Amino acid sequence: MSWSIVCDFDGTIAPHDVTDRLLEHFASPPWRSIEHAWQEGQISSRQCLQQQTELLRMTRAELHRVLDAVAIDPAFVKFVHFAQSQGCNVCVASDGFDQVIRFLLRIADCPPLHINATYLVPSGCDRWLLGFPFARTDCDSAAATCKCAVARGTTAAMRRLLVVGDGQSDFCVATRADFVFARGKLLQFCRDQGLPHAAVADFSVAEIGLTTLLGKSLTRSAFPTTLGHVAKDTIRE
Repeated sequence: MSWSIVCDFDGTIAPHDVTDRLLEHFASPPWRSIEHAWQEGQISSRQCLQQQTELLRMTRAELHRVLDAVAIDPAFVKFVHFAQSQGCNVCVASDGFDQVIRFLLRIADCPPLHINATYLVPSGCDRWLLGFPFARTDCDSAAATCKCAVARGTTAAMRRLLVVGDGQSDFCVATRADFVFARGKLLQFCRDQGLPHAAVADFSVAEIGLTTLLGKSLTRSAFPTTLGHVAKDTIRE
């Protein structure tokens, strides 16, 4: 049985939050109060990102100059090659910007992946609006990209769902996954909710974890113990 793998981008494929870096460089200070309102549950993640995007003041050239200094996890490309060679489907699901994700994956020479993300809509020479084609009216978390809908669309019969993520935007889809590779806030959420998961610091560790999952015929309840035992030196829990 193979796996459908849904990967978050900011804080996961990219070790740091690229959207936050752009906001720090190019948005006026109110972006932080908008972020706080989302973290406190006062607004949805879609509303948060939409409002923050409208605060950006950057040209395309300025955007690319900042992205030139950003790198994704160097092990991610190898992880994708391995996963695809084993018949796994790998996609990206992110509230981040499509143009940013594609730029950074192309620079890293990543194999083609289906990208489910928001995108920057030009509104003048240095102003932007948010496009969110993967939002859903029935999304439980009112996200800019409904990762649960993405997961449903990529998980065919005879495939299990593996989610790789780090933060609050991954909480909902993690509850629907057969297994989660987690770090950051998502790791604590998985622990609190008793979800089958492993703590994975980067994609070199994730590749070892995926090797373990592919080599085992496991029940959902057996995942944490078996994975932790087989990869105990590299997958820290």
